[in-house]
Amino acid sequence: MQTIKCVMVGDGEVGKTFLLVSYTTSAFKEKHLSALFDNYTGDISVDGHTVTLTLWDTAGREGYEQLRPLAYAQADVFVVCFSIGSPSSYANVRLKWKPEKHGGERRLMAVFVTNRGLK
Repeated sequence: MQTIKCVMVGDGEVGKTFLLVSYTTSAFKEKHLSALFDNYTGDISVDGHTVTLTLWDTAGREGYEQLRPLAYAQADVFVVCFSIGSPSSYANVRLKWKPEKHGGERRLMAVFVTNRGLK
């Protein structure tokens, strides 16, 4: 069975963990602690084929620059999240997250997600 590894990145408090918890549990939780690193795995159907989807949540806060790249190994998709209410999180898509994405050993598909953020 094919496995797709999807890594969520973005500034702290843009809603990465909220988005993943909502998707994996089909519920919207008002309060959720920020993640350092968390993984979610499940099978999904893509064009009639079962695929294992692994979702990796990473910490966007300052101080985790050395740890985040460990989650990027063998990633297939890089999901960059930013908050519509935070111009700095949008600016960091270009200034911080795009360079981090390109720092790996191979090209990754990038998906950009606008969220409302947690503030």
